[in-house]
Amino acid sequence: MAKILIVDDEAALLSSIKRTLRDTAHELEFALDGKQALHMLTSGNQHYDLLISDVYMPFDGMELLSHLTKQGINIPVIMMSGGDRRNGSLNMLNLLDAFNISTKLCKPFSNDELINAIDYTLMKVANES
Repeated sequence: MAKILIVDDEAALLSSIKRTLRDTAHELEFALDGKQALHMLTSGNQHYDLLISDVYMPFDGMELLSHLTKQGINIPVIMMSGGDRRNGSLNMLNLLDAFNISTKLCKPFSNDELINAIDYTLMKVANES
């Protein structure tokens, strides 16, 4: 079981992800923007095993990752972005390679794609330990 923080400014998407993952053993917490997520990740009250974050939102995913990197917080990350799979979102996700992103998801993604991305990322981290 992993404790996962999921960050997106679209409440409908967060609700959909919650429904998709409710039957998994994972403990889920949600934030509506990067600033809220940064507070949750740096307050010292919680430990998260995985961060799933949108790129485009208030206090966006790149800002969030930049602040985490500066503070020395190392957490596996799945980044997700909407837009054109051939151009916009994929190019943005490729720009994030400098941040050691574990997995990238282009919206819209299927339930299976989300579950597989989480399983892959957690397995990758376990194998690196």
